[in-house]
Amino acid sequence: MLDLALRCYQRLGWTYLRLTVLSALLCLASYLFVTVIALPALFVTRDAGNLNVQLSEAVISVALALFVGGPLFLIGLSWSSSVVCQLVADTVLGNVPSATSAVASGWRAIGRVIGVNLYQLGIGSIGFVISVGLLVASGVLTRITASDSAIAGVVSLVGILAMIVAVIFFLMSVTRYALAPAIAVLEGATVKLAIRRSTELQKAMGGHPSGGGAVWGLAFMSGFVFLLISAGIGTTLSTLGVTRFFDNLLGSVPGGAFLIEAVQRLPAFLAIWTIIPFWAAALTILYFERRVRLEGYDIDALAAEVWRTDHQARFEL
Repeated sequence: MLDLALRCYQRLGWTYLRLTVLSALLCLASYLFVTVIALPALFVTRDAGNLNVQLSEAVISVALALFVGGPLFLIGLSWSSSVVCQLVADTVLGNVPSATSAVASGWRAIGRVIGVNLYQLGIGSIGFVISVGLLVASGVLTRITASDSAIAGVVSLVGILAMIVAVIFFLMSVTRYALAPAIAVLEGATVKLAIRRSTELQKAMGGHPSGGGAVWGLAFMSGFVFLLISAGIGTTLSTLGVTRFFDNLLGSVPGGAFLIEAVQRLPAFLAIWTIIPFWAAALTILYFERRVRLEGYDIDALAAEVWRTDHQARFEL
C-alpha cells in the first residue's frame, strides 16, 4: 500500500501540490493558531488569585482551538482529501488522471467530506472535553473543600487518566472512520452512510485482519516523515544562516516582521503540504484494498468489463 502510494506521488506529486497549496495554507494557519495562540494561553492568566477568571480563560482557549483552529484544518484537509482521492482512484482503476475532473469531483464532494471529518473530530474530542471538565472540576473542588479532603485530588487523578484514555479513543475513532472521506468521494455516499461503510470495511472478517493496523502504520510513518521534513529543513536553514540572513535583511523593512515569520514557518508549511496528500493517497489505496478483500471488488470489475465488451474482453488473472 505504501509502495503504491509513493509511486502515485512520483507520478502525480506536482498535481497534488498544485491543487492543494491553498488548503495546506489553511492547515498551517490552523496549526499555528492552536500551537502559538490557543494552547499557550492555557498556561497564563490575567488574575492569578481569581479562580473564576482562570476558568473562563481556559474555556475560551479550548473553545478557540476547537471552533477556530478545528474548522480551518477540516476545510483544508477535506479539500486535499477530495482532490487527491479522485486522482489516485483514476490511477488505481487504470484511467487517465485529470486535474480538471479531480477539481470538479472535489467541489461535488467537499460538503460530504467536511461532514465526515467533522463527525470524526466531534466523536474523537468527547474524551478530551470530559477530561478537561474533570480537571476544571478538581480546581473548583480545591477551593471549596477542606484542605484535608482528598476529593479534589481524586477528581484530578481521574481527569489525568481520562486524558490518556481520550488519546487512545481519538486514535481508535480515526482508525474506524479513516475510509469515510474516500467513500464520500468515490461512492457519493452521505455522511451517515460513509461513516457506516468505513466501520464495516475496517472490521476483521474471516481470515482477513482489520484495517486498523494499516492506518496506525500509516499514521506513524506520516508523523515520522512530518518531523523529518520540518526539523530537517528547519535545521538546514538555521545551519546555513538563512534564517539569520532574512532577519538582518528584513528587520527594518515595512512588513518585515511578517516576512521573517513566514520564513520561520516555511518548514512546517512544506511538511504539511507534502504529508496531507500522501495521507489521502494511502487511505484511498487502503479503501480499494479493503473492498477487494471483503467485497471481491476486483472480480466485480472484471465481470463488468466482460459485460461491457459483449463477452469479448481479454484479461489476465
